[in-house]
Amino acid sequence: MYMYRYRYVLTRERLCSSFVALRRTDISRPETGYRHCNNYLVANRPLHYSNPSAIMAFPTPVTNLDVILSTLSPYLDKTEIYIFHTDRKARYGDHASLSPIATIQEDEGLTLIVPLSEVTSQAKANGGDIDIDLENSTKMRRITLGVHSSLEAVGLTAAVSTELADHGISANMVAAYHHDHVFVPIQDAERAADLLIALASRAKTTMDEEEKKLARDVDASEEDAAAAWDSLAPLHVERVVDHSKPTFTVPFEIDSKQFVIQQDCEGRRRPAFDKDNNTEKDEDLTEFDSKTGAVLWDGAVVVAGVLERASTMAKSDEFRNQLNPRNKVCVELGCGCSALPGLAATALGASRVVLTDMDVIIQSNALQQNLKRNLDEDLVKDISCVSYEWGTEPLPSDMSGAQLILAADCVYDIALVEPLLHSIEMLMNESARRSSDCVALVAFDTSIGRHKAYDLFEAH
Repeated sequence: MYMYRYRYVLTRERLCSSFVALRRTDISRPETGYRHCNNYLVANRPLHYSNPSAIMAFPTPVTNLDVILSTLSPYLDKTEIYIFHTDRKARYGDHASLSPIATIQEDEGLTLIVPLSEVTSQAKANGGDIDIDLENSTKMRRITLGVHSSLEAVGLTAAVSTELADHGISANMVAAYHHDHVFVPIQDAERAADLLIALASRAKTTMDEEEKKLARDVDASEEDAAAAWDSLAPLHVERVVDHSKPTFTVPFEIDSKQFVIQQDCEGRRRPAFDKDNNTEKDEDLTEFDSKTGAVLWDGAVVVAGVLERASTMAKSDEFRNQLNPRNKVCVELGCGCSALPGLAATALGASRVVLTDMDVIIQSNALQQNLKRNLDEDLVKDISCVSYEWGTEPLPSDMSGAQLILAADCVYDIALVEPLLHSIEMLMNESARRSSDCVALVAFDTSIGRHKAYDLFEAH
């Protein structure tokens, strides 16, 4: 007895849409059972750092104001005092000896933000002669906002300046590439830093409360979706396909018809798996010479079963309706000679079905025989058979407009995992540009022991 485990990702930014994965596991292993979980992308949050060397930039600039405020990490530089100085006659590069931390060329002259220690040091070196009015210059401290805010982010300057203005503190904002910096009067510096830390803490608390509410909603939706899935997917199935026989009869009807799949058993070769030592033999043997697609695999039977059940569910059931192929453009990746998921989608009323695989599969007699044996001639004419290597850009035009992507037992060769995921990503991106929803249904069998490939797939 084997059990299919699956993961349903409600939101997945990298793939732009929903993603369903069916995973079968040998129940003799510790990970017995199946689960249903929704994964959400949550922004990482650094702590409020106490020294400048610990401030870490986000890998990419952050644009979301809520995330920016909750990760503000204000740092007050207590080691230096700064003054703003302008020189009407100076141009960029002048006064470099003062080591300005910022210079701005204005029509009225060159403005510099310079450390007071550099000014006094140069004044001493010149016998007190320096053309800067230190007595009337406002002494400032710098507060660095330790978050990599995007230059296109909206609202940060307003939020910080408003917070300080409400407490009577002047804020002079300077935006650098990685961080924003606030220059405040020296007498208000400690209070300003405390206020900004409190602002960040309030924003973090608000976001945490929103995430807890979201998690509660997710838990409730998980229960509903899990119940729906239990009635939809054949989670407990015996190993059904016999590769020693030239034909296989699908153990359920699809659109009131019994499907029979022809297999090229002699053409099928595959490296052996040593279960006792949990190792693969002949690991260099890949899809290109093992002819895995010559026969039918259990994952294709499961996917066909899911499609058949989804087609009979009420249209009001959104979860199941996502997997109903009726009136959808369906693309099967790695269809093999059986192409059972694509055949099922066609029989169940898909508006268009595209079968894709390596050219040797697409041109095979076995594939054509399976199409003709199980579908009416009019339906066969509406199927596109496309030679396509995963990860190849651009996508063939026949594959455009996908609304349901099917891939059965395609996750086993570690070298093919990234290309497979890239193809799914491209299909979903292309559909998103058409403002069309797209779901991917992927089934794979972990009982054959290709754990490196499974781990790589699930890491995405």
